[in-house]
Amino acid sequence: MQPGPDGLTVTVRDADVRAAALEHLGAVPHGSLEDLRLEHAGTPDGASAVVTLSAWWRPPVLTVFVPAGIRLEASSTARSVFR
Repeated sequence: MQPGPDGLTVTVRDADVRAAALEHLGAVPHGSLEDLRLEHAGTPDGASAVVTLSAWWRPPVLTVFVPAGIRLEASSTARSVFR
């Protein structure tokens, strides 16, 4: 992150978003998720961070009906604004 010209705003960079997402993924347990992937991590506007993750989940009871599992994908956008 880079401070803005007025010192109050912060410019978010793609590399910073990706590094933070990878650091977090390395630090938290994945539970029963398989093949957890960081699909996207970046900033569309220099002020927001967008992260998309995907993984496979095999429900313990339904494996007969869905043996390959269920693909899950989650996206989140975060933005901090100082005034």
